[in-house]
Amino acid sequence: FEPPLRGDLVQVDLLDDPIHIGLPKGHPLAERERLSLSELAHEHWIQGVQRGSTREVLPQACQAAGFDPTIVLRTGDRTVIEGLIAAGAGVALVPNLTLPIVRDDIVVRPLDSELPLSRTVRAALAPASHRSPTTAAMLEVLREICTGLGEEAQQRLSRS
Repeated sequence: FEPPLRGDLVQVDLLDDPIHIGLPKGHPLAERERLSLSELAHEHWIQGVQRGSTREVLPQACQAAGFDPTIVLRTGDRTVIEGLIAAGAGVALVPNLTLPIVRDDIVVRPLDSELPLSRTVRAALAPASHRSPTTAAMLEVLREICTGLGEEAQQRLSRS
């Protein structure tokens, strides 16, 4: 999926961000190390997108796994998503970069390799002729932050 950008902007990849599954503690699948989407076919889903170009990611991924998801709520608010997962209202996709701040009462499990989901985090830059000299430094800061968050996410995933 490529989001629409103005034609004069340049995209620079910063990170490939795997998508995991968030489950309430005590969920029957919470003890598993990895999950497949097909194992979650009968779950209620909380979708982290209300509108926009990525709204179809969850339904398309689930359809590729052989089912139509039962989406009980769409919201762009991560705290609402996490609260509903923790309360047992459903399961949701959880981006790797958010793991360092995900609530401790949520179990996060990676998806197995049959149908891995990920997103590419990018920076959009002005054309080279219009860039500030600080652009390269800022890109380096963004890369360092992404690397640090990725390392923290792996720690969170290993203790979840």
